[in-house]
Amino acid sequence: MGSMDQYMEVSKFEPKNWRAVNDDVLFNVDWAFVWIPTGKLIETTALVRKVVRDGMICEKYHCICDVEAITGQPSPHDATPVERVQELLAEYGAGRPEGYLAGVSDDFSGSVLQGWVPDEMARFNSKEDFGKLMGEMEQYMEVTKFEPCNFVAMPNNDMMFNVNWCFTYKSTGKVVETTAVVRKVLDKDNNLCEKYHMVDADCVLEESPRDVVAAAH
Repeated sequence: MGSMDQYMEVSKFEPKNWRAVNDDVLFNVDWAFVWIPTGKLIETTALVRKVVRDGMICEKYHCICDVEAITGQPSPHDATPVERVQELLAEYGAGRPEGYLAGVSDDFSGSVLQGWVPDEMARFNSKEDFGKLMGEMEQYMEVTKFEPCNFVAMPNNDMMFNVNWCFTYKSTGKVVETTAVVRKVLDKDNNLCEKYHMVDADCVLEESPRDVVAAAH
């Protein structure tokens, strides 16, 4: 920590999009800083994973987007997980969910949209369970925007990214615009073995002030 000012002069450090799952805390940081080796002003986003046990941080991974554009050097982490996830997202985005599932391990585990999708569906422990979840999501949401961005490679065959969402929550008719924080892990066969896709459940479930006023009339 004491040597960071050799490399950067920070003018903005704004954590946001806080999410939690199991022992993990995941969030974004909006940065603005001068990269001292070049004198260039940088504005970028980081994705951060911290593991907390017994009230103590025991692991931390703070990965900034576009490392090579900032430093002139490639990311220190293997880009394979990012490339694989992007391949699978392209299958899903092209309307081929079977192509996405082909890159998923049989023991695939994790959670998707937990907190406002029922737990028995949001949490999964197998490829079969996740396939059912994919097929049932349209019961809960009508999606008009799904934009993955800010991909970062991490150690341990991990990667993280954001998704900018816009959807109608069918239970209430509320239109939700939000940003998800996503972490995925690949196994030795380059298949997804863990996935955690988290949005702010409160922004989905809470009534907007406009809706409350309208209901009062």
